[in-house]
Amino acid sequence: MFKFLLITFVIIYIFYKISTFLLKKVIKNGSRNFDSKKKKNDGILDKEGEYVKKWVPELINMPKKFVHKPWELNDSNILKLGSDYPMPIVSHEKARAAALSAFKSI
Repeated sequence: MFKFLLITFVIIYIFYKISTFLLKKVIKNGSRNFDSKKKKNDGILDKEGEYVKKWVPELINMPKKFVHKPWELNDSNILKLGSDYPMPIVSHEKARAAALSAFKSI
């Protein structure tokens, strides 16, 4: 029985050390926010949209300018929002404004 308790304690202790290490790492690096939308538009990640076009076949004929934001394209011959490609679920501008106003009320 003692051996079982000792092994259980050692496993829990190791798990605790690993999780606290990872948590500290996340907290330390959390200040560096990664904005994938900004990086895509800056051309750092997928400037030509090749990766997106490979895995999202609806966007194969999409111009490079709109690959990362197809909802801004107004040409229904290339893409029809709602039938060929889903409508955006969240309006980031509205969500940001709502979050900022909620934080101000706290």
